[in-house]
Amino acid sequence: MAQPPPGELPCGFRIGRYTVVDPLGRGAMAWTYRATGPDGRLVALKVPYRRCLTDPTFVVRFLQEGALGARLHHPAIVRVLEAGEDEGRLFIAMELVDGRTLASVMVARAPLPLPVGLGIAREVASALAHAHAQGIIHRDLKPENVMLSRDGSVRVLDFGIARIAGERGLTTAGTFIGSPRYAAPEAAVGPVDARADLYALGIMLFEMLEGQPPFDDPSPVRLLLLHARQPLPAPETLPVALPDEVWRLVSGLCAKDPAARIQTAFAVQDELERVRERLDPRSGGGG
Repeated sequence: MAQPPPGELPCGFRIGRYTVVDPLGRGAMAWTYRATGPDGRLVALKVPYRRCLTDPTFVVRFLQEGALGARLHHPAIVRVLEAGEDEGRLFIAMELVDGRTLASVMVARAPLPLPVGLGIAREVASALAHAHAQGIIHRDLKPENVMLSRDGSVRVLDFGIARIAGERGLTTAGTFIGSPRYAAPEAAVGPVDARADLYALGIMLFEMLEGQPPFDDPSPVRLLLLHARQPLPAPETLPVALPDEVWRLVSGLCAKDPAARIQTAFAVQDELERVRERLDPRSGGGG
């Protein structure tokens, strides 16, 4: 049986103040390793592939991820501990979350029970509210970037293409960045604001509760067009019947026109809590 590819960095390799233990996974641009820090605690260490370092825009974006992440201190956001460079290798050290991604949980368990899905969405909205208050837009919110820890907490990670609201983007004009399955309609045609994150949250909430996303296509271009032009499926056609107030919340997040959406993450957080309390008064405003 073929073995998985080894990590680019071997066990014991030192980068900055960190020592690699083993690879946790790999993405499109970087490996993530389990590593020990200077105090002996385990951390997650993100190290981009060598080939990516030839792209000056990528280098700026990667260092920006560390700088932005270090500004965000919130219980529902994975904390960035340090970002730096060591002998030509870039790295970001983050707290290590003991748990699974929302994506992997949904593969095994979707659709999620209504209280569970609403609770996860509420915590993600809380994280977004904090980031947006700092002027930071995530821009790539998706289940792979949400961790469900073993202690029950929800953590948003990877602000790798995040941008400070109002500042000029770092990508080439006309280049789409993000994940098409969760992309707001406006993301394909121009700049976005914080409401694009709320659209992505709405698509995630739909997927958590229905067990499938509202739009899917193997072609990224066709998928972006579906987000831009195709209405949400009619609620009576869905595999899971949702209470009216939940459907209003989902459709309010997934409006094509940003001006027609729920406008702030704080408002989404409040509405999620009200819906949870109406459906289950015993929730009592808890997380």
